[in-house]
Amino acid sequence: MRILIVEDELKTREGLLMLVRYLRPDAEVSAAECGQKALELCRDSYYDLIFTDIKMPGMNGFQMLSQLDRKGRMIVIVSGYADFSYARQAIRFSVLDYVLKPVSAVKIKDILNLAYEQMELARDGCLYSYLTGYEALSDEAREYYWDKLELSGEFALILFPAGPAGDTGHEMESGIRKLKAQGRFRIVTAVIRDSLYVLLGASGQGNLQEGIRLLAEYTGAGQRMHAEGPSRNKEDLRLFYRDLSQKAVYGCAGQSVCDTVRLVKDFILQNLDTNISLAMLAEVAFVHPAYLSTLFKKETGENLTEYIVGCRINRAKELLKNPAGKIYEVAVAVGYNDAKYFSSVFKNETGMTPREWRRLH
Repeated sequence: MRILIVEDELKTREGLLMLVRYLRPDAEVSAAECGQKALELCRDSYYDLIFTDIKMPGMNGFQMLSQLDRKGRMIVIVSGYADFSYARQAIRFSVLDYVLKPVSAVKIKDILNLAYEQMELARDGCLYSYLTGYEALSDEAREYYWDKLELSGEFALILFPAGPAGDTGHEMESGIRKLKAQGRFRIVTAVIRDSLYVLLGASGQGNLQEGIRLLAEYTGAGQRMHAEGPSRNKEDLRLFYRDLSQKAVYGCAGQSVCDTVRLVKDFILQNLDTNISLAMLAEVAFVHPAYLSTLFKKETGENLTEYIVGCRINRAKELLKNPAGKIYEVAVAVGYNDAKYFSSVFKNETGMTPREWRRLH
């Protein structure tokens, strides 16, 4: 975690600096004597947690916060004034806490513990967003999520498939907590479609392969746990997810792009009487909707909407060969509740109305 202390009083600033470093020796802690200096530091570096005074010469704490990009940052106000107007402004800035001077070591320790817990939860959310939304994310968003994951060195992505026999959520959580407690590994988790993904990186004296082995041992997952890695390339993370997501769908390793397209096509043909959406197909294929749309077009030369309409019309043609079938019944059978709209689509695709097509065939 990167922490910034913004305080104009030298003794208070140095005291808080020493206390935070003592309580969290693993954190990178910096200090600024005024709001303007804090903004300059924040332009050059990202800080997860900022302790700031309110009354400072030049730019006060609230003025500094109003100019700061607060996305993903946790703010703690440290003030000598128990003023309701200050507290009201603090609420407007969604601060993590409002602390009155002089601050106690116990209070700072509690704040740091809370901040670390929230940062872990935020990382979990960042991993989910990075994996499931990768193709749809802007470059800026992608970089933001990657930075928040705080990976360095080699890493691996590990999958615990949904509902493996003998596994419980408690066993998984207990095993992951046990590995985290060693302090040798960077661990971020994300639950996607009931399957658990663990991003594991080595830190300090940790060894990645040892971490993977210990995770399997502590969670009791054994051979049911799938792992991809190691890698140092952030682009590989999305590729790992793509490969592992196929394992989650099929329960076996390594399905190809063609398998994903085939799965989607099969689902469409089996559900032509329902309202098929891109989001529904993405859930079935275990990929992001934007990625599925691009993949399908690349592999088939058709967009998904065109393919679905084509399948509906082909099925309708088969049903229209039965002279006893009503037009509205055919429409419903291929996913159109409005017979007039069905006739319009059919004519647009074939150049004939359903009745005209039936007479000729």
